[in-house]
Parts: sequence; structure tokens; C-alpha cells
Amino acid sequence: MANRTQDLNIIDLFDRENGIVKASIYSDPDVYKLEMERIFSRSWLFLGHEGQIPKFGDFLVTTMAEDSVIVSRQGDGTITAILNQCRHRGNRLCLADMGNSKSFRCTYHGWVYNSAGGLVGMPHETDGYHNKLNKAEWGAIRVPRVEIHKGLIFGNWDAEAPALSAALGDVAWYLDAFLDGAEGGIELSGPHRHHVKCNWKWQAEQHGTDFYHAAISHNSALTALNPPGAPPTSFEYTQTPDETGYQFGMPELGHGAAGWFPARNDGLVRFAPAPAPAYLGGPAREEMRARLGDIRTDEMGSLVMTVFPNLSLNRAARYLRVWQPRGPNRTEVVHYIILDKKMPEEVKDAIVRGTSFSFNASGLFEQDDSENVALCHRGASEGHISRQTPLNVQMGLGFGGPHPDFPGQINHVYAEEGARAFYSHWQDLLMGGAK
Repeated sequence: MANRTQDLNIIDLFDRENGIVKASIYSDPDVYKLEMERIFSRSWLFLGHEGQIPKFGDFLVTTMAEDSVIVSRQGDGTITAILNQCRHRGNRLCLADMGNSKSFRCTYHGWVYNSAGGLVGMPHETDGYHNKLNKAEWGAIRVPRVEIHKGLIFGNWDAEAPALSAALGDVAWYLDAFLDGAEGGIELSGPHRHHVKCNWKWQAEQHGTDFYHAAISHNSALTALNPPGAPPTSFEYTQTPDETGYQFGMPELGHGAAGWFPARNDGLVRFAPAPAPAYLGGPAREEMRARLGDIRTDEMGSLVMTVFPNLSLNRAARYLRVWQPRGPNRTEVVHYIILDKKMPEEVKDAIVRGTSFSFNASGLFEQDDSENVALCHRGASEGHISRQTPLNVQMGLGFGGPHPDFPGQINHVYAEEGARAFYSHWQDLLMGGAK
């Protein structure tokens, strides 16, 4: 039977010159198969934070797209990642989410691997295998590239991939606004997990390009957070055409930021109850200014962004998300809350409560977003005609360019610069182009 992925006309899936995507990209199983092969096996993927595995033997289990991996701290302080698969019959080596262990033993036949993936023994090695099994050849598959940026651990299956710093490019300047505002860096609370009936790209795209939905989709949620007696129209994100706001896109690497509003910096304290606002708006902000400068401190409190392909962050809500693909029609949302390590415990607790109220599986805003992307996916995939429909990502087309204060390709906040950047790199990778 012919391989249908060879018959895909990838150039027709996204018209970057005119800003048009084909609806089938979200549900076509052959597109999804090609994404697993050419994007998720070649891109730098978020694995965790080094603070989750501080000691020798500490490990966490996560996924690189659909592949389960074990991320472990080694005795020399380095971090390795191995495929969570026994080389005998393919069983999982580790069934826990995290813990501390210097070795992993398959529960089926008892093959034992060290934390770096080396096969060290098995039952009946002498009378069954007659000491002929070359254990060096049967270690667990190792992720060949693991690198760290400001505490965030990334892995790449492609041994020849460019360095993580090159893959991040200008997006590192934006990413560091989340990671480097306080001495000692960040820690992550979580993860929380839930599933949404949609393709992984919907949510990665939204965080990389879509502030457009906020005033419509989150009207009731924003109104509910207003002070008593405030009119429903006083929520933060209006739709006035001259509103100051910016959006970032990087088509050569796929990264994007949905946007930020320089004159509306209360985003840094918006979702956190007391005593967090006083701390975040006081000593934390002044330390941030000394480390990051005025622009990232005073003008980017509402920053929302996506690091290609599937890592997103929201600065106001202080969360980090991974959109893990679970087939073309389902996404596992892996949700962490970002905390400065040095924060007082009562501030950390307030932030966790505030973010959870707004952006966990049943959060005030999360319900809006999950429903939106599920309905978008349904509308773009439920019928033959629906799947053939061209979808519009033309907002701001032709109006992006350099900016004196912000790196990358900058457009108005109500644009789709980030989406076009995302799908440009997505298309390049599907066609076998630049990494």
C-alpha cells in the first residue's frame, strides 16, 4: 500500500504569501504522521526544569510528542534523557511520574538499566543467554541532545540539530522575561494535566498570535474580575483600532508572541491575590528592572508567547504549557505554574491559587479557551467540505517589520504575525528543509 504522506502537496497546506491555511492540516492523519517524523523528531522539545531533579538519581518521566522519556540527574551533575522502553519486548521501564532511582527494572522480564540507559543485567544471563548477550548493544535508546536554557531542559532526537541557542534565536530575549527576573531563577509548580479534543497546533498557534479573542471570548471572565460596580466594558483588552500593543513573529524558526501592551503593565500582578501583588509590584519589580531593564519590566507584563513547536508561556498568569500531541484530534495539556525560587512561601501560595482559579482545567479563563479550540477543531474537521476550506490568517499581513525596542518581526498586537511565522517554519520542516 502506498505511503500517503509521500502524496501530500505540502506547499498547498499553507500559502504564506497570502496568509491562508488549509483546514485539513488540523485533522489529516498523514499530516500528523509527517509532523511526528519531521518536526517532533528534529526540534528542541521542552522536557522539564532542572530544579525538578536536583540530586543524583532524581528523575522525571515526560513525553517528547508521543514518546515517553525518562529524564535523570547523573552522578556528575549532567542530565540525560532516555526512551522509556525496554529493549527486550518494549515494555515501559518506569511507571512513576518522578522519583529517585539509580536504575530502572522492567516489570515484565526484569531487564535492568542504569539511569543513563545502559543495560546492566537481566535474569538468566548465564543459563538463558549463556553470557553471549552484548549488553552494550542493548541499552535504552538515548536522546542524543540535551541542553539547558536558564533552568529549562530541552531535548532533541536529532544528533545533528543546531544548538539550542541557535534554535531559540531572538525568542530567548522574550523567554528570559519569564525566567531571569530574580536571582536564583524560577521553579515550577505542577504539572497538572488534562486533555482537549483538538489538534496540538490550535493552542500553540493561539499563544503565539491570538490576542484577538480576548475581548470576545473572555468578556464574562474579565468582567467577573473587575472591582464591584465596574461596567462590563471596563475589562482590559478592548478592540479599539489605535490601541497600543505589539506582536512578535520569527518565520525562520517558528516562534511567536501573541502580544503585549506597553501601557498596561498590571498584567504582572493581575491574577494573583494578596499578598502577591504587593510583593510583585514592589521588591520583585525593582529586582526585575535591575536584571532585565525597563522595557521587559514596565512594558511587557501581558506577554504571551509560543516557543516552536509546542511550548507556550503566559506572563500575567505565570504559567508554562506543553501541548503534547495525542493523535491528530487530541492534545494533552501539561500545565506548570512559574514561581521565582526566592519568593516567600505565602506569595508562592497566592500565585498558585490565583493561577489555578483562572487557568487550570476548570479555570475561569481556561474553560473559554478549551471550548474555543475544541469547537474550532470540530468545525475544521467534521466533514469533507469542512476539511477543504481555506482558513484566513491574514490579519496584519504586510505590516510587520523591525522595531527599535523589540527583537524580531514586530506587528500590531491585533495581527497574525506569529501564526504566519509558526506555519512558515512548520511548512519548511514538513518539506524537509531547514531545522
